[in-house]
Amino acid sequence: MNRPSPTAPSVTSNARPDVPPAALPHRVDAVVIGAGIVGTACAWRLASEGRRVVVLDPGPPGHLATAAGMGHIVLIDDAPAQLALSRYGRDLWNSLGPGLPDEAAFRRPGTLWIAGNDAEWELAKRKQAHIASLRLGARLVEGGELARLEPRLRGGLLGALLVPDDGIVYAPAAAVWLLDQAVRAGGTFVRGASAALIDPDGVVLRDNRRIDAPIVVNAAGTAAPSLMKGLGPDLPIRPRKGHLILTKPSPGWCGREVIELGYLTSAHGQADESIAFNVQPRAEGRLLIGASRQYGSASDEIEPRIIEALMARAERFLPGIRGVEVERMWTGFRAATPDAHPMIGPHPARAGLFVAAGHEGLGITTALATGHMIADMAAGRACAVDARPFDPARGLRWA
Repeated sequence: MNRPSPTAPSVTSNARPDVPPAALPHRVDAVVIGAGIVGTACAWRLASEGRRVVVLDPGPPGHLATAAGMGHIVLIDDAPAQLALSRYGRDLWNSLGPGLPDEAAFRRPGTLWIAGNDAEWELAKRKQAHIASLRLGARLVEGGELARLEPRLRGGLLGALLVPDDGIVYAPAAAVWLLDQAVRAGGTFVRGASAALIDPDGVVLRDNRRIDAPIVVNAAGTAAPSLMKGLGPDLPIRPRKGHLILTKPSPGWCGREVIELGYLTSAHGQADESIAFNVQPRAEGRLLIGASRQYGSASDEIEPRIIEALMARAERFLPGIRGVEVERMWTGFRAATPDAHPMIGPHPARAGLFVAAGHEGLGITTALATGHMIADMAAGRACAVDARPFDPARGLRWA
């Protein structure tokens, strides 16, 4: 393997308009804290409605969790609220995707949820019946057809649930594009500006300057709770570390994203540590291999034992994958909540303050949906999906 790298790949845009912190406006219509995929989606929607928006982030657009994620756009039906939000987000991506730049690498290869045992095959059947009842196009693929669709998978698998409209996007490039659209609509990205605190009038920066705004969107991911000190109990958002492996070009391993059905328990459970099989085809035949989840690990260093566990899990489903040369490895931190639902909506302690954080592994899937919902709430409109399950006030009750 190559020497481990603790950082995820990033993307830059020569066309990205931004201004230095010295040019910070004193008052605007809305401030969005965080230039990840969720924050840029919120800024894009707010700016498209004519609001003068400022986006603050100490780093470039699409860094941190956005750069570290797998980039899948996937329908999740574990709970009615998750299904509604992921469906809404996926529909928006599928509408927007063809207009994204080539760098965003948007495509719709579909997802195969693999059943490795009888219990998972029964789960696949139940999921297919549920999704089909909503006319979302999923179908069961039994063992023989699965082997034809993905011949590199190990023999003896019972089958899979195929969700054909799921997609993949290179999220850092998509975040840059969303930010560019916000700026073209009159917004501003303040390069290198670090928010320190949200107060009743706006946002205080770390250098003690401030920017006032009637609308503030806290899309700062794992840092979101620290920005609201003095506004009541901390939101129960905590970092959940993940590792990913990117191989060198090696075409022919899989044509779709392939995930074990056990991933759902791993991803949405509260275990301190978990490993599940998730392999995604990327550009030029590369493979992105995941997925791990860890609470309690604050270091961004790569942990060899986690990498070994990921490769062992992948080898169990794709025999021989250990022989593929690795190009890069990295870690990142997802912003997780106790009920695996993001926090999207108004904060009760301050009029005009909205939270858009805690998306964990579904931030990319649901980013556009979150942006639309925040814009709807800011305008006093009803959202396209029921926003009550995502109300940040529920987190204050847990605190």
